[in-house]
Amino acid sequence: MMAIRMVARKLRLYWSLTKSLQAGLLLSTALAGYMSAPEPLKEWHALLSLLGSMFCAIAGSTVLNMVYDRDIDAQMVRTCWRPLPSGQVTYREALTLGIGLSVAGVGWSLALSPLYGAVVFAGWFFDVVVYTLWLKRRTAWSIVWGGLSGGMPVLAGRALALGAVDWIGIALALSVLFWIP
Repeated sequence: MMAIRMVARKLRLYWSLTKSLQAGLLLSTALAGYMSAPEPLKEWHALLSLLGSMFCAIAGSTVLNMVYDRDIDAQMVRTCWRPLPSGQVTYREALTLGIGLSVAGVGWSLALSPLYGAVVFAGWFFDVVVYTLWLKRRTAWSIVWGGLSGGMPVLAGRALALGAVDWIGIALALSVLFWIP
Protein backbone atom coordinates (compact mmCIF):
# COMPACT_ATOMS: atom_id res chain seq x y z
CA MET A 1 0.00 0.00 0.00
CA MET A 2 2.88 2.35 0.79
CA ALA A 3 4.39 1.75 -2.67
CA ILE A 4 1.09 2.68 -4.34
CA ARG A 5 0.97 5.94 -2.39
CA MET A 6 4.54 6.77 -3.36
CA VAL A 7 3.82 6.12 -7.04
CA ALA A 8 0.62 8.18 -6.86
CA ARG A 9 2.51 11.04 -5.20
CA LYS A 10 5.22 10.95 -7.88
CA LEU A 11 2.59 10.93 -10.64
CA ARG A 12 0.93 14.00 -9.07
CA LEU A 13 4.31 15.75 -9.08
CA TYR A 14 4.86 14.84 -12.74
CA TRP A 15 1.34 16.05 -13.54
CA SER A 16 2.08 19.42 -11.92
CA LEU A 17 5.11 19.79 -14.22
CA THR A 18 2.74 19.76 -17.21
CA LYS A 19 0.87 22.86 -15.96
CA SER A 20 -2.41 21.14 -16.74
CA LEU A 21 -4.52 24.33 -16.64
CA GLN A 22 -2.31 26.02 -19.23
CA ALA A 23 -2.28 22.83 -21.30
CA GLY A 24 -6.07 22.64 -21.04
CA LEU A 25 -6.42 26.19 -22.33
CA LEU A 26 -4.21 25.43 -25.31
CA LEU A 27 -6.07 22.16 -25.92
CA SER A 28 -9.34 24.09 -26.01
CA THR A 29 -7.94 26.33 -28.76
CA ALA A 30 -6.82 23.25 -30.73
CA LEU A 31 -10.31 21.84 -30.36
CA ALA A 32 -11.81 25.17 -31.46
CA GLY A 33 -9.61 25.18 -34.55
CA TYR A 34 -10.60 21.62 -35.35
CA MET A 35 -14.30 22.28 -34.80
CA SER A 36 -14.20 25.48 -36.91
CA ALA A 37 -13.75 23.42 -40.07
CA PRO A 38 -16.76 22.29 -42.07
CA GLU A 39 -17.88 18.83 -40.94
CA PRO A 40 -15.12 18.35 -38.33
CA LEU A 41 -16.57 15.25 -36.70
CA LYS A 42 -16.12 12.87 -39.60
CA GLU A 43 -13.98 10.55 -37.49
CA TRP A 44 -14.10 10.48 -33.68
CA HIS A 45 -10.66 8.86 -33.44
CA ALA A 46 -9.13 11.88 -35.22
CA LEU A 47 -10.57 14.16 -32.54
CA LEU A 48 -9.19 11.96 -29.75
CA SER A 49 -5.83 11.76 -31.51
CA LEU A 50 -5.78 15.55 -31.84
CA LEU A 51 -6.32 15.92 -28.10
CA GLY A 52 -3.81 13.21 -27.16
CA SER A 53 -1.03 14.30 -29.49
CA MET A 54 -1.51 17.96 -28.71
CA PHE A 55 -1.51 17.32 -24.95
CA CYS A 56 1.74 15.36 -25.19
CA ALA A 57 3.46 18.04 -27.28
CA ILE A 58 2.24 20.90 -25.07
CA ALA A 59 3.02 19.09 -21.83
CA GLY A 60 6.45 18.06 -23.11
CA SER A 61 7.40 21.60 -24.02
CA THR A 62 6.10 22.88 -20.68
CA VAL A 63 8.13 20.33 -18.72
CA LEU A 64 11.25 21.21 -20.72
CA ASN A 65 10.61 24.89 -19.97
CA MET A 66 10.44 24.07 -16.26
CA VAL A 67 13.66 22.04 -16.49
CA TYR A 68 15.47 25.00 -18.01
CA ASP A 69 14.00 27.52 -15.55
CA ARG A 70 14.53 25.50 -12.38
CA ASP A 71 17.30 27.83 -11.21
CA ILE A 72 15.24 31.02 -11.43
CA ASP A 73 12.13 29.20 -10.16
CA ALA A 74 14.07 28.37 -6.99
CA GLN A 75 14.61 32.09 -6.34
CA MET A 76 11.01 33.26 -6.71
CA VAL A 77 8.45 32.91 -3.92
CA ARG A 78 5.71 32.16 -6.46
CA THR A 79 7.61 29.25 -8.05
CA CYS A 80 10.05 27.88 -5.45
CA TRP A 81 7.52 25.24 -4.34
CA ARG A 82 7.45 23.62 -7.81
CA PRO A 83 8.68 20.00 -7.92
CA LEU A 84 12.05 20.74 -9.58
CA PRO A 85 13.34 23.63 -7.45
CA SER A 86 12.01 22.01 -4.28
CA GLY A 87 13.86 18.76 -5.09
CA GLN A 88 10.76 16.56 -5.19
CA VAL A 89 11.53 15.64 -8.82
CA THR A 90 15.07 15.28 -10.09
CA TYR A 91 16.50 17.02 -13.14
CA ARG A 92 16.91 13.67 -14.89
CA GLU A 93 13.30 12.60 -14.18
CA ALA A 94 11.89 15.88 -15.48
CA LEU A 95 14.16 15.94 -18.53
CA THR A 96 13.19 12.37 -19.39
CA LEU A 97 9.49 13.19 -18.95
CA GLY A 98 9.76 16.34 -21.07
CA ILE A 99 11.65 14.66 -23.90
CA GLY A 100 9.38 11.60 -23.80
CA LEU A 101 6.18 13.64 -23.95
CA SER A 102 7.61 15.88 -26.68
CA VAL A 103 8.70 12.96 -28.88
CA ALA A 104 5.37 11.21 -28.33
CA GLY A 105 3.35 14.33 -29.12
CA VAL A 106 5.25 15.42 -32.21
CA GLY A 107 5.65 11.84 -33.45
CA TRP A 108 1.93 11.10 -33.00
CA SER A 109 1.10 14.36 -34.77
CA LEU A 110 3.30 13.48 -37.74
CA ALA A 111 1.70 10.03 -37.92
CA LEU A 112 -1.75 11.65 -38.12
CA SER A 113 -0.80 14.09 -40.86
CA PRO A 114 2.53 15.52 -42.02
CA LEU A 115 1.01 19.02 -42.20
CA TYR A 116 -0.54 18.76 -38.74
CA GLY A 117 2.74 17.37 -37.41
CA ALA A 118 4.70 20.23 -38.96
CA VAL A 119 2.46 22.82 -37.28
CA VAL A 120 2.68 21.01 -33.93
CA PHE A 121 6.46 20.80 -34.27
CA ALA A 122 6.60 24.52 -35.13
CA GLY A 123 4.69 25.30 -31.93
CA TRP A 124 7.01 23.07 -29.89
CA PHE A 125 10.09 24.61 -31.54
CA PHE A 126 8.99 28.19 -30.93
CA ASP A 127 8.19 27.41 -27.29
CA VAL A 128 11.25 25.35 -26.37
CA VAL A 129 14.00 26.67 -28.61
CA VAL A 130 13.07 30.24 -29.55
CA TYR A 131 11.20 31.34 -26.41
CA THR A 132 12.73 29.30 -23.60
CA LEU A 133 16.32 28.65 -24.64
CA TRP A 134 17.09 31.67 -26.80
CA LEU A 135 15.01 34.72 -25.84
CA LYS A 136 13.32 34.35 -22.45
CA ARG A 137 16.29 35.45 -20.37
CA ARG A 138 17.52 38.00 -22.89
CA THR A 139 14.58 40.24 -23.77
CA ALA A 140 11.07 41.16 -22.74
CA TRP A 141 10.14 40.75 -26.41
CA SER A 142 10.43 37.00 -25.89
CA ILE A 143 6.73 36.86 -25.04
CA VAL A 144 5.85 38.02 -28.55
CA TRP A 145 8.01 35.36 -30.20
CA GLY A 146 6.93 32.77 -27.66
CA GLY A 147 3.35 33.77 -28.38
CA LEU A 148 3.74 32.21 -31.80
CA SER A 149 3.74 28.84 -30.05
CA GLY A 150 0.52 29.79 -28.26
CA GLY A 151 -1.20 30.32 -31.62
CA MET A 152 -0.08 27.01 -33.09
CA PRO A 153 -2.64 24.71 -31.41
CA VAL A 154 -5.62 26.47 -33.01
CA LEU A 155 -3.84 26.47 -36.38
CA ALA A 156 -2.88 22.81 -35.96
CA GLY A 157 -6.43 21.79 -35.07
CA ARG A 158 -7.81 23.51 -38.14
CA ALA A 159 -5.04 22.09 -40.34
CA LEU A 160 -5.83 18.56 -39.14
CA ALA A 161 -9.52 18.98 -39.89
CA LEU A 162 -9.02 20.61 -43.31
CA GLY A 163 -5.81 18.99 -44.46
CA ALA A 164 -4.57 22.49 -45.30
CA VAL A 165 -3.57 25.80 -43.75
CA ASP A 166 -6.00 28.56 -44.71
CA TRP A 167 -6.46 32.23 -43.92
CA ILE A 168 -9.04 31.47 -41.21
CA GLY A 169 -6.56 29.26 -39.37
CA ILE A 170 -3.88 31.92 -39.66
CA ALA A 171 -6.33 34.59 -38.41
CA LEU A 172 -7.25 32.39 -35.43
CA ALA A 173 -3.58 31.83 -34.62
CA LEU A 174 -2.87 35.56 -34.87
CA SER A 175 -5.79 36.33 -32.57
CA VAL A 176 -4.23 34.09 -29.92
CA LEU A 177 -0.81 35.65 -30.53
CA PHE A 178 -2.15 39.19 -30.04
CA TRP A 179 -4.19 38.16 -26.99
CA ILE A 180 -1.18 36.72 -25.13
CA PRO A 181 0.76 39.95 -24.36
